[in-house]
Amino acid sequence: MRIYIAAPYNPVEAKNKHEAIQLVAKNVSRAIEAAIALIEKGHYPFVPHLTHYIHTHPSCPRDYGEWWYEYDMTFLDHWAEALLYLAPSKGADAELQHAKEIGLKIFYSVDEVPDNTTNVLNNEYQTCEYCKFYNGKYCLKHIKRDRVNSKCSFFEIDRNRIGD
Repeated sequence: MRIYIAAPYNPVEAKNKHEAIQLVAKNVSRAIEAAIALIEKGHYPFVPHLTHYIHTHPSCPRDYGEWWYEYDMTFLDHWAEALLYLAPSKGADAELQHAKEIGLKIFYSVDEVPDNTTNVLNNEYQTCEYCKFYNGKYCLKHIKRDRVNSKCSFFEIDRNRIGD
């Protein structure tokens, strides 16, 4: 399942710049830890906190402010099947509300997310002839199958768009 991780990023409770940097690092780390737990359960997490590395990169010319919220919402609208809500914040609360409005499945802890490793580990999915570089066992990126042709149906769409 494609799961969007909603959790605090901004260090609104920080007392100074030094503490703010530490709190952002902790917030990003918590989101990454949740993502790793979801991967271990056989899911595909999206961690919006990783844009931190764009925002703080020396070549980033400015703070994009509210644009980051718009950016994150596109992943809810066009990619996510579920949302994992870890803790309240301005952004996480808005993401939770939006996920509810568009009918995504909502989880409030990693423990609530069902384990999906059995299907993947038992190789239920046939090898995608176009995606053999994904371990040669199953197509991790394009998990939905065209069972008749043993091709990844998502890959066919991508291949037609970008060429082969």
